Amino acid sequence: LEDFWPVVDGDQGTGETIGRLVSASHSPRLEVNMGFAWVPAGSAVEGTRIEITSPDGPMTATVTSLPFLDPKKEIPAKS
Repeated sequence: LEDFWPVVDGDQGTGETIGRLVSASHSPRLEVNMGFAWVPAGSAVEGTRIEITSPDGPMTATVTSLPFLDPKKEIPAKS
């Protein structure tokens, strides 16, 4: 990211900036875009909808649980 993008409260509809997206990337394995954001604990509940204010316009996102990795290598690699 060139800069930290604001995270806006999506579930409450207040339009209030509640945090910042600090890292984002595309996951080829999961076939989705994903990111990490600093938000208040109350907004970090799985299933919470948030909105990212990007240079290309607003993007909706949903808080999900960790981990994103497969430490036991249970997911087969695509060939």
